[in-house]
Amino acid sequence: MGALLLALLPATQGGVDLINNTISALMHAEALPKIDLSKGVPDDAITLVVVPTLLLNEIQVRELFDELEARYLSNQDPNIHFGLLTDLPDTKARPLDDDSNPSPH
Repeated sequence: MGALLLALLPATQGGVDLINNTISALMHAEALPKIDLSKGVPDDAITLVVVPTLLLNEIQVRELFDELEARYLSNQDPNIHFGLLTDLPDTKARPLDDDSNPSPH
């Protein structure tokens, strides 16, 4: 069973490549306009850079903040802001029956 799954991997990659190449051949690509940001980000293009992540443990959270600080320190433009979009991972255990129905206090 495992060998069959491993054999399908190149086939699926080949299928994805075929579809991508076919669509690229049928549709005309247009170049995106360039923006000159050599003098900084203009006031009408304020940007929020968001890093999506799950909060797994305290060490990982500290690393996320260190990485966010590094991004800020390497891009200190007043019109570029940074943030984390976080969530907690799903629980491994099902909620107890008592947890699913909040009490009407």
